[in-house]
Amino acid sequence: MRTTARPIRVRDVFAMGALLIGFGQLAVPARAASLDLCGCTNHPQSLGDFDTGKQESWPPGSVIDEAKRVLTIALPPDGILIFNRFTARRWGERTDYQIRFERNPKNTPVTILVAGDAIIEKYVGIYLDGYNGISGNNHIHGRGGAPGPGGFRGGDGAYLDVNGANDGGEGQGPGGGVPGVGKTAEMTGGSPGAFVGSRDLRPLIGGSGGGGGASVGPGNCSGGGGGGGGGAIVFAVNGTLTIDGGINADGGYGSHPSDGKCSSGGSFGSGGAIRLIADTVRGDGGLAARGNRGYHRNESPGIIRIESLHDDELRPERSDPPVIRSNVIAPIVNPVRSSVTITAIGDQAVPDVLQGIDGDVDLVLQTPGSVKVQVQTQGVPAGTTVEVAMKPKAGGTAIRERAELNASGCNPSGVCTAFVAFDLPSGMYFAEARATFETP
Repeated sequence: MRTTARPIRVRDVFAMGALLIGFGQLAVPARAASLDLCGCTNHPQSLGDFDTGKQESWPPGSVIDEAKRVLTIALPPDGILIFNRFTARRWGERTDYQIRFERNPKNTPVTILVAGDAIIEKYVGIYLDGYNGISGNNHIHGRGGAPGPGGFRGGDGAYLDVNGANDGGEGQGPGGGVPGVGKTAEMTGGSPGAFVGSRDLRPLIGGSGGGGGASVGPGNCSGGGGGGGGGAIVFAVNGTLTIDGGINADGGYGSHPSDGKCSSGGSFGSGGAIRLIADTVRGDGGLAARGNRGYHRNESPGIIRIESLHDDELRPERSDPPVIRSNVIAPIVNPVRSSVTITAIGDQAVPDVLQGIDGDVDLVLQTPGSVKVQVQTQGVPAGTTVEVAMKPKAGGTAIRERAELNASGCNPSGVCTAFVAFDLPSGMYFAEARATFETP
């Protein structure tokens, strides 16, 4: 067996009643009694008052594209931005201004904590959308769309002349869409990504990518790429959160094939997650976490959740999917800090920086053979089953294997190690791991 080292894509899996994939965030419980709902009052890392109309208030690394009317904020390594106040207003006379976020290397969700009030004014939207899949042509296969922050990339399209595949690539993420199949009598297209997460959105997870399209013959027969999954955001405000503009975490469209007679299209990414926490939530704006950007109908939606001490005043018809509402303010992050991490594939160590969102693969296997994957957990009880998926970049669905965490493989600090063995065909693979268990 011969392997070639490439950057490894690693995901941390946090445990709750259902599978959740997340990243380390500010571990501050929300306490209604003190009204410090964000846990950020007088926080030493506060960036002060944010105002889109005042460049000096923008977080470090922010850039503006005046032609497209987009302000892009660079996310810090943990994805957390802390402000005293937050004002998103248009900085010109047009009616379509956007705030977006540059993903950090770990592709964490966005966490915005505000000690005072926050407002998103009319004509301004916060966007965490997944990007559309990229169509192939007679030179290159279709490529999966990038995710929004905290989401997952779409699967690549197959192209028999370029990547040697009839079947596309599975969308990334725990609910990645099944790829299109070209080896059967009837060619199929990619399937949509699905949102996998709990209704309380703790911890945050974005949408999964759509599956890539198939290719059944030589020539101009490139399958389309799947759309990226929508991103994820928690917006926690001690005072009043006014939304007259909007927040969007839609999944991206799948792309078209180069020739529908011999190739098929990729499918769309699922919607992501929006969680709003505030004393009061009001406004005439809209919220969206749609699969397929709501085209025709909202397929594969994500979750929108509002937790406020008073009944929110947002208009129900302007939220898609419908909002889950609660007057109970839950902790911003899970009290149980659990993770599952792939620490080695074969004899290759795993670097810290994640590359899968950019389409880089974790393993290149030049000949078929056996590959052992090492998984390390923190705060996951013995007896839990860990599932590892090796997803071909193109060429079919994921190969999944499972291992149970044994007490003999755990040290006194709660770190457990398990191994999963695969027999894999030659090819290029992404690696993902997850664990599901009930928390107290």
